[in-house]
Amino acid sequence: MRVLKCFEKVIEAVTVSRERGLLTVTFTDGTIISSASDARYEAWEVDAPGRVKVIAEPGGGEPALWTR
Repeated sequence: MRVLKCFEKVIEAVTVSRERGLLTVTFTDGTIISSASDARYEAWEVDAPGRVKVIAEPGGGEPALWTR
């Protein structure tokens, strides 16, 4: 799996498109991973313990957001 090549890389930025439910992770070496929402299931989840949790909702659109 290509995503495993990102193990131990340093994350520079994480962005979420509120309109489309698209997650983009950018690493300091220029590598970018994107994950779009899906019509049938939660396609991705970001959890920053003690800070925020964001989950792509089935069907797209604005992701669910919990702040702590």
